[in-house]
Amino acid sequence: METGINILVDSNDIDMPFILDFVRRLNFHFIFSLPDKILNNEINSLLPSLYTLYTLSSCFAKCNNSIPVFLSEPNNQVYLQNIKDYFMLHGEKNIEFTIFDSADLQIKNTTLLITTIQLKALDEIQLQQYTSLKINQIILSFGNHIQLNKELALIKIFKKENKYVDIFLETTTINNIASWSLYESELWQNRAKLYLSFIALGKEVGQKEYYDIQQWYHQEYEILPLWFKRLGHVVKVLMGKRTFRSLFSDNAKKTK
Repeated sequence: METGINILVDSNDIDMPFILDFVRRLNFHFIFSLPDKILNNEINSLLPSLYTLYTLSSCFAKCNNSIPVFLSEPNNQVYLQNIKDYFMLHGEKNIEFTIFDSADLQIKNTTLLITTIQLKALDEIQLQQYTSLKINQIILSFGNHIQLNKELALIKIFKKENKYVDIFLETTTINNIASWSLYESELWQNRAKLYLSFIALGKEVGQKEYYDIQQWYHQEYEILPLWFKRLGHVVKVLMGKRTFRSLFSDNAKKTK
């Protein structure tokens, strides 16, 4: 479960119902990525499906909600406003994008883009470099299309044959878990602050109601003339809520 898959949505004609059904039955973590040609052309028809993919993917939360975007040429401009607006409209305000150019090896936002050949040749110096950058996600390019089980087999072989690969992948997993734990901790802190604010608001509302009632009493009763107040006591006697003797003696007991 440390290894997941990256679904590259590289065509407007892609069978999104099939993809959605596939990830629902998938036993692996997954993310999806987008090329600039999709974002810069007609993407509106894909937005509902992309949003559904996003909500189904647990990996995005672990990697700071950042969707990889691949440029066809270095420094290409990419139009992200449509997808940002759509996601924000549905409550995803922290959506981010990690932009990769056409090079094979890059590090952006603690995510490493690397090929299988480069990973297989990982040495101690590169390991120290990647460790210092606290990489928490690796996007591994296999070049020619091969089956998922063969990709996983290659990774296991690399880990067995190269100790630096094994250490690097384990360290990346730890960084990923630490990043998610920090993110989760921030969520709980925000929830706690919200809860405390509700308590404070409840007390404030309670105090306000008390003072409102007290103010109403002084305005509606204390300013009344003495004869009107005494008339109220007589009414209580007639209703049986006070004894007649209590009207003349402060020590007389009142009935309830």
